[in-house]
Amino acid sequence: MTMTEDDSKTYVELRRKLSININSLQDDAMRHPDLVCKAGELAAELKAQAKRKKLEVEEVKATTDRAVRADPGLYLIDKLTERAVESAVTLDQDVMLAKKESVEADLDADMAGVLHQAFEHRKSMIKNEVDLYLSNYWCQPESQQKDLKKDVDGMKEDVQDKISERRRVKRNDG
Repeated sequence: MTMTEDDSKTYVELRRKLSININSLQDDAMRHPDLVCKAGELAAELKAQAKRKKLEVEEVKATTDRAVRADPGLYLIDKLTERAVESAVTLDQDVMLAKKESVEADLDADMAGVLHQAFEHRKSMIKNEVDLYLSNYWCQPESQQKDLKKDVDGMKEDVQDKISERRRVKRNDG
């Protein structure tokens, strides 16, 4: 990523805060608008940076185009044609570097946009979790489910043992 250090820290911080803590829904709901705002601002800033990089690409291309036309021999062009100028501009190191930076800036902007969109989705997930809470629906955490299954299995074994014992007693009595 080519984000600034501050933008990168903000991105990582927001990414970490994307999850919902089921035990503190009120805190998550309360902080959510601020997080959405920060994610939106980051996305907007990185989108603007990507647009600036595209402008830089155009500026570098124009500067290179002018330089090629002013001194074609420097770019190993024997006959000055539009195709030759276009080819020289495309292969220029500064143009290629500017294009690469533009692509990286687009990627950063897209990633920040996806993060902002994820925070928008988070809103509905918080609402769903609150609805589940209000309807007294709580899933047991996986470890508690395993413990509960062990308890149920143990109770089944106890019942089977008691049934087997009763049958044995009936056979011995009968």
